[in-house]
Amino acid sequence: MIREVGNNPSVATIERLVRRVLDDPRAVLAFRLPRGRGVVDRHGRQIVWDDAHHEPWQEFGRPGGDTAVAVVHDTDTADSPSLVNAVGAAAVLALENRRLHQELIDTIAALRASRKRIVTVAAAERRKIERDLHDSTQQELMAVRIQLELTRDRADVSPPLSRQLGRIGDDLNDALDRLRSLAHGIYPTLLAERGLGEALEDAARNALLPVVAEIEDVGRQPEEVETAVYYCCLEALQNASKHAGPKAVVTMHLWRDDGVLRFTVIDDGVGFPARTTVATSGLTNLSDRLGAVGGRITVRSAPGRGTAVDGMVVLGQ
Repeated sequence: MIREVGNNPSVATIERLVRRVLDDPRAVLAFRLPRGRGVVDRHGRQIVWDDAHHEPWQEFGRPGGDTAVAVVHDTDTADSPSLVNAVGAAAVLALENRRLHQELIDTIAALRASRKRIVTVAAAERRKIERDLHDSTQQELMAVRIQLELTRDRADVSPPLSRQLGRIGDDLNDALDRLRSLAHGIYPTLLAERGLGEALEDAARNALLPVVAEIEDVGRQPEEVETAVYYCCLEALQNASKHAGPKAVVTMHLWRDDGVLRFTVIDDGVGFPARTTVATSGLTNLSDRLGAVGGRITVRSAPGRGTAVDGMVVLGQ
């Protein structure tokens, strides 16, 4: 029985094992409800002790003193108390392991849900900041730029002052370009409006290194998934531009395979030893970001053989 309950069996299987070991087909597991609300079988049906029930039963506790389970058996089995004790102890062990296993599963599920909520909220905040920058700050700077040009055209100014106003206008243009770039990096409009594929193609065109983009049509996905995959690919491109070397070429691939969204970002640069924490420290965010939506990432590299970042997210979870 101990050997078989080590496989995290169901409560029904534990009860069948109890019956088999006791050689008692009528033996059942009984569970005492909290706050004195009675005793039930594994189906939740109330067990009523009256004159019609003469079967002996024995309670067994879990660590801490609470009753975990009672074994109800026939009169003949009562003549083997050591056997009943052994079976009860094994049943308690199996049930306790099952409870702890279920608590672990519930905890992991709650953690995943929490991480997913954090990613969703963060994405929403990035979109809000991007909209605020686009709708307010950029428009205000554009208005100042227009007023400056109107003043320069209408006012009777000396050539030195005109040149100075021109330099101020150029500085405003530079500030607008930097602001647009910042807003695009916070949350690209293309990702929100056109989806992951077009956003990654745009990122490939604007990368510092040559990028061969092999982007398949994966359709629209939940916002948190698209955001996580986009920024993972973007960060992998940025890491390649920092560490792969000036002559490196990057290949970025996005595809969908049987309900799994997959991507790779591979460079043919200098690479790094697999155990080099300095080189891989910039990739830590990739694992955290993708893990928050139930994904997984793998980084492969070797000196002189480039670096490959492989990621996947199971869709529909």
